[in-house]
Amino acid sequence: MWIKLLKSMSPSEFRAIRLALGLTQADFADAVGVTRTYVGLLERGQKPISRRIADAAIRATPKPLNLISAETDPILREIELTLIRRGISFEKNFQSESEIFDFFLNEFSLGIVIQRDHMTALRKTRDVRDIIVANGKLAAEAISMLIDGKSLRLLKPKSISIKI
Repeated sequence: MWIKLLKSMSPSEFRAIRLALGLTQADFADAVGVTRTYVGLLERGQKPISRRIADAAIRATPKPLNLISAETDPILREIELTLIRRGISFEKNFQSESEIFDFFLNEFSLGIVIQRDHMTALRKTRDVRDIIVANGKLAAEAISMLIDGKSLRLLKPKSISIKI
């Protein structure tokens, strides 16, 4: 289930689309109908990203990269932006049987849950074969780094709790 969610686009989201496509600023400028210099200004937040330019950027991207994060929770937004940037298909607030997962990666039958205060233990379902439960912002950042293929050594954690 893919829905184009465009309220507004941040400079980092605009840049993430370009980088995910592997385009130079000049090539991306051609795709969205502006100059290379203007793309640089947009990416640095020195010019606002108009609806026309945001729509053009989205049209230039294949699914699932054509999604824009609408998540307001900063921890969930971190993971959502990473999944979008990496082009990984996902569903938010996925319900399978009686369990609800923050993200479901259908291709991998994988559920991701950001643990809230006193959660009950989650169980695998017919749709979800494996579950990642992240406890806190640092753990969510670690998941994002793993999805991006980055080394966790870049984190300076006090403690990370990731259960798989």
